Amino acid sequence: MDDAAENLGLTGKGRFRRFFDSPFFGAAIYTLPDRKWTEVNDTFCDLMGYSREELAALTWVHLTHPDDLEENVRLFEIAVSEGGTDSYSMEKRFIRKGGGILYAAIFVLCVRRDDGTPDYNILLVQDVSARKTAEDEVRTLNRELEDRVAERTRQLAESEARTQAIVDNVVDGIITIDDHGNFLSVNPAVETIFGYSADELIGQNVSLLAPEPHRGNHDGYMARFRETGEPHIIGRVRTLDGRRKSGEVIPLELAVSKVETGSHRFFVGIVRDITLRKQAEEELTRARQAAEEASEAKSSFLANMSHEIRTPLNAVAGLTRLALGTDLTEQQKNYLDGVLSASGSLLGLIEDILDFSKIEAGKLEMEEIPFRLDEVVDNTAAIMRARLADKPIDLTFDIAAGVPLALVGDPLRLGQVLINLIANAIKFTEKGDVAVTMTATPQAAGDIRLRVEVRDTGIGMSEETRAKLFRPFTQADASTTRRFGGTGLGLAISKRLVQMMNGSIGVESEENKGSLFWFTACFRPSGKPVEKRVSRSAPPPGLHVLVVDDNDLNRQIAREMLEGEGVQVDTAETGKEAVAKVRQTAYDVVFMDLQMPEMDGYEATGLIRADPRFADLPVIAMTAHAMASEREKCLAAGMNDHLTKPIAPERLNEALARWARPRPGAAPTAAATIGGGSEDAIAAAAAEVAGIDMVAAREMLRGNEDLLRRLLSDFRDKYTDHADAIAGHLRAGNVEAAERLSHSLKGVSGNIRAGRVYEITKALDDLLRTRPDDPSVAVLVADLDAALAEVRASVGNLLSGGR
Repeated sequence: MDDAAENLGLTGKGRFRRFFDSPFFGAAIYTLPDRKWTEVNDTFCDLMGYSREELAALTWVHLTHPDDLEENVRLFEIAVSEGGTDSYSMEKRFIRKGGGILYAAIFVLCVRRDDGTPDYNILLVQDVSARKTAEDEVRTLNRELEDRVAERTRQLAESEARTQAIVDNVVDGIITIDDHGNFLSVNPAVETIFGYSADELIGQNVSLLAPEPHRGNHDGYMARFRETGEPHIIGRVRTLDGRRKSGEVIPLELAVSKVETGSHRFFVGIVRDITLRKQAEEELTRARQAAEEASEAKSSFLANMSHEIRTPLNAVAGLTRLALGTDLTEQQKNYLDGVLSASGSLLGLIEDILDFSKIEAGKLEMEEIPFRLDEVVDNTAAIMRARLADKPIDLTFDIAAGVPLALVGDPLRLGQVLINLIANAIKFTEKGDVAVTMTATPQAAGDIRLRVEVRDTGIGMSEETRAKLFRPFTQADASTTRRFGGTGLGLAISKRLVQMMNGSIGVESEENKGSLFWFTACFRPSGKPVEKRVSRSAPPPGLHVLVVDDNDLNRQIAREMLEGEGVQVDTAETGKEAVAKVRQTAYDVVFMDLQMPEMDGYEATGLIRADPRFADLPVIAMTAHAMASEREKCLAAGMNDHLTKPIAPERLNEALARWARPRPGAAPTAAATIGGGSEDAIAAAAAEVAGIDMVAAREMLRGNEDLLRRLLSDFRDKYTDHADAIAGHLRAGNVEAAERLSHSLKGVSGNIRAGRVYEITKALDDLLRTRPDDPSVAVLVADLDAALAEVRASVGNLLSGGR
């Protein structure tokens, strides 16, 4: 940065930073060896339409219009060549995100190393789109004016009266003024626009038609033109305000041209009243805003309904699985199998609706993580072969030679598109083949474009049917829906996901001749090998881990889960205590909470990483925040992975299997005994508690009813008054304290599977962090109070032996 300041003649970091962050131009520093944007200012991001994270995957070549690339490359190569100019400037077109064109003037300075080789470029970008547009409009108006003058000249030769009639009846106002800005003539349209008669205007200064604050500007323009010849307003189309005789201010468009006839010079102005156009633009803006609000409301409604339906549906599925584990007649088992199958289908539909609503609302985020393509294929194959049932179909997968297996992107969403397309192929194919092939094409900046084809030998479709695909809630036709079922959401979601992966999707098909669905998606090859995961039912033996969390219930839940898997567990309440324990004890993994008093998880991880002894110690974040940005922040702070609360045992095991490397000679720890054997505990297994998903809670604790009752008792005693405490902090204006309590309650309620409390605190936590003054905060606090009261009463009833 100091070098950059010196090269621009701006010594001092502060002065260069103020220059670099100027809102008047886009600024960027672009390294030449590795072609990376090392620094861009906010204006540059706004001009290009990309975030800094998105620009990291692009080069200046991606952003340059193809028609301007050759000239840009030529100037660039001259600048960076040995003995080159070191700088160049030009006007060029950039391709903004979404395909829009930005006309810009650029200045590029090449900074060299001591040995003379290019090191990096400093790029300054000035938006000249408005000027380009104005120039085009002026040229258009000038052409129109020239045509009119030519036409009028010809007509004057035929009839001066006809010429005057045309001028008198033209829609736009036409004025002529002298060097001092005094009216020489006006046409009737000027009288109509401004309400003055021609006699009232002739000889008066044109500033008469300007609003009070701007009347002196025109005299200054004319005086400057007479002295310097600088055409400040001549030859340009300007939007400005005019004043009618009544005092009403109206919007105008004005184009002024200079006319010289021999020794005489005057100016012709074309004036257009754009009041109606401005009104139409405002109405269009209001209509667009109303449409966006309606779309947001629809998406929010879909998301809320999906959550509301999914909660009881999960209970239906869980209770059905429990019932299937009891003694049943064959007929009862068949009935329950049907219920479980139907609830699974309905849950899949709800998940589709939720995904669709997130996409519609622009809230679905794509991950950028290393993954293995063959692992995604293996997982997809396992899921799809289970769906084949007894169908005589051969399902094959073929990854072409040369396709890189280690990639960076979102494996979950890639797998989701694969599953949707293959499931469709299986659904509409009675027998034959479903073949999946994958090829790859190199792209600029080292990316690859993956092309996936799913070919089947099914019923195919007509051209009319193909035209209806990829639309939300649309299937082939009514008969297809009755025969095969479905809502048509899968393909619509797949299309949106593919577009978010910078790809496209399509289909080729004929009736009774099968179908070929294809899609493309762009990924970055991973810079280092990504090991293929090995599924493990339990973590490696002999592990010693540290659980860091300021919440006692969260610590107890994590401890019990891990000890149930044979893991030795220590705990810490703060980041400061965690750092001290890591320095004293050799741990295999540290599970780190993020929001803690005294020292948070980010600072604690930084101190741990600062000690070379712990450079390879796996640190895994445990947080109630599930956003992709939170995960990126954790990884940037030096953590290895990110688990969101509520924590499921299988995800803890997966994390341990992925990261833990037990020390040589570590002895296995005996697994804790799970479950109580008393009659009270057995009776409690049948009890249900309003507000708590007891099925999920028991699964989490592997049937340890004694522990579950202790956790519920602690939650009732320590947390069910949190709504009152949050309300009190908000009344006192202490939003930070309210958000801290809400965040803590979110993690605890999720861990004990208090579903309604968790969903409310999740929404409240998000709102307190982003819009604490939103009226919805008070509504959520009231809902939270009711939900906690329900849990308090039902847990009290359970613990007292009632039903």
